[in-house]
Amino acid sequence: DFHINVNLSVVQLLQQNVVENVGRILSRTGVNPRNIVLEITESFAINDMERVLKIISGLKALGPRIALDDFGTGYSSLSVLADMPADVIKIDKSFINKGMTEQKKNLLYEIGRMVKILHKDIIIEGVETEEQEQFLKEGGFTCGQGYLCNCPVPIGDFEKMYL
Repeated sequence: DFHINVNLSVVQLLQQNVVENVGRILSRTGVNPRNIVLEITESFAINDMERVLKIISGLKALGPRIALDDFGTGYSSLSVLADMPADVIKIDKSFINKGMTEQKKNLLYEIGRMVKILHKDIIIEGVETEEQEQFLKEGGFTCGQGYLCNCPVPIGDFEKMYL
């Protein structure tokens, strides 16, 4: 019952054989694809929607979940949110890290409602303080990501803490 998130770079996603490459890696490593979440940035997703949808459909057919990363960073579109076959929407940390105004809180709550209506999971990035965590709980958000949970650590330290 764990997920490992893997960021796919624009360079990787532009490769003609990205789906085949991911399939070979999954096969070679023997990892359960259901334990993998492939993250694709929102900015890539809107550049060539037809091609992106084909790639994402191919990746999903391999078994991993798909996350739309950095949602809300300037290219956001409700049609992208509705059309994207992503399983997870990751809201960019700029929503909570540059001061929590009432307008930002309300906007984040509404985005959260829309994502839930679309039956997608939502993760709020950049959770660094207990105040931010409390805000997320009050808004009904169940998943955050950020330094409040932990900062990046070397693999040896990670194994000591979690394995």
